[in-house]
Amino acid sequence: MTETARYTWARVPKGRAVIERVRLFEGGQPTRAVLPGEEVRAQFAVTGGTLVITQEDWFEGVGTWLSLVDPAGRVRGAVKPPDTFGFIQDLRVEAPDVLSFGFYDPEQPPRRWQVTVGTRRTWGRTVPTLRLCAVEPAGN
Repeated sequence: MTETARYTWARVPKGRAVIERVRLFEGGQPTRAVLPGEEVRAQFAVTGGTLVITQEDWFEGVGTWLSLVDPAGRVRGAVKPPDTFGFIQDLRVEAPDVLSFGFYDPEQPPRRWQVTVGTRRTWGRTVPTLRLCAVEPAGN
């Protein structure tokens, strides 16, 4: 897993949608990927595609989504940690398929999260998977 800037992005008109959305572009051309959030915070090249992290800031907190986009520009999976007070921070590549991160929140003790990119066999095909889990802080 390595940080990348494969995609550019633009906001999609909100219309009746409850949350903001962004469309990904590659080489100036739109992809099929429309992701929740109002901005792309980070991108990581992974086996089978790109892990794209998007966020939306609202009065009560911040929503964060981690989406797996395949090389054809299709969303293959997404996970969402609970909404937090602050933005995602301190992103660390822990292994070729594992990214850990935290959130800025002066009101809560520090907590780390991990997302793991993998695959599984379904109906004779290999499909990508994302798994999100909370990791206890060191020393607890």
